[in-house]
Amino acid sequence: MGDSLIIDAEHPWPWLEAFPEHAARFFNGRNNDADALQRCVLAAPVTVLFSKSGLGKSSLLQAGLFPLLRKERLLPVYVRLSHDKNSAMASEQIAKRLQEEIENASNLAFQSDTNSNPDFVEPSTNSLWVELHHTDLDLKDSDGRRWQPLFVLDQFEEIFTLGAVDLERQKQMFYELGGLMENRIPKTLADRLHTDDALFDRINLDTQPYRFLASLREDYLPDLEEWTELIPRLGPNRYRLLPMSIAQAIAAIEKTGGVLVTHEDAVNIVSYLSQAQNSNKTGEQRRRNQTLIEPALLSLLCSGLNSERLKNKNERLATNNLVREGRAIIEEFYDNAFKALPKNEEKSVRDFVEQHLITANGARLSYPLISIASEKLATSEQVNILVDKRLYQSQ
Repeated sequence: MGDSLIIDAEHPWPWLEAFPEHAARFFNGRNNDADALQRCVLAAPVTVLFSKSGLGKSSLLQAGLFPLLRKERLLPVYVRLSHDKNSAMASEQIAKRLQEEIENASNLAFQSDTNSNPDFVEPSTNSLWVELHHTDLDLKDSDGRRWQPLFVLDQFEEIFTLGAVDLERQKQMFYELGGLMENRIPKTLADRLHTDDALFDRINLDTQPYRFLASLREDYLPDLEEWTELIPRLGPNRYRLLPMSIAQAIAAIEKTGGVLVTHEDAVNIVSYLSQAQNSNKTGEQRRRNQTLIEPALLSLLCSGLNSERLKNKNERLATNNLVREGRAIIEEFYDNAFKALPKNEEKSVRDFVEQHLITANGARLSYPLISIASEKLATSEQVNILVDKRLYQSQ
């Protein structure tokens, strides 16, 4: 994800991939959300971003938030934790990504303000905490200005899905993250500080020179709550990302598409999507006559229309027959989603989706996750694939 993805003026929509930071100028319509999320990050050591699947959390982080953070001399360190049994633990993975981001920045390094040697050996689970709290080290750029890392744990719900395979490892991951987020001294390090005066003099215990942001699907908030006693900072400072308004969606299409779309094209696309999503409105949205647009479907449709434009060598998107073109694009997306399943599971999962998750005219329905499990309609692994492929919004 990121550098290998081609996003330019001829290919401004990334299908269902996230907008990476280098394509920030093509990510539009979310300025207010990026500004609000930045305020959350600046307000507290730990921030939680949550939303339903398909609303663009990863894009908001990378293409919306990260450029704003750099202006404040905050270094975004994007981390998607691995939960494979053979992978390193959380602090080691985060430390590795921090080093990679420093190397990529080229003008950043941990620098010493004294002539003393800042190096000393610590157990691997303590090395990140020690490095970040070392009195002789500061993360500085070539102009001598201090920077602060922001560790961004994207798709954090995977600690509850993939991480649930090994509950002891999951618990250890949370204890490591809790120590970092709450700025607790690691126990093995605390024991040494009682007897090692030289080590004590090299550690700054009074500051937290880094921040955290955890991003997850909102259906996993109850799972997160179970860990807020261990990590209280996961509780109070949260931001919920909502679908786009009609005005946001139209503006986003126009700004992202540039010369490839007219205002009329943008209105046509949003009107088509709003009609398709009309039956999914909540009671409150019906009362307020409020239609919201899912960014994933918007990007999917625009990307598909742009592929047709490129194939036909047209100057701009063709939006005069979206009933036909839009249906073909969505059907292709729908069929491809099931290909992510094992071959012997495709039919049963497709039957489940068509009988319980969509209406006869193709509108998506809500179906509680707990009911899917209790009625044995699909496995949790199958549901997670449907969520990842944007066919299902878990409730």
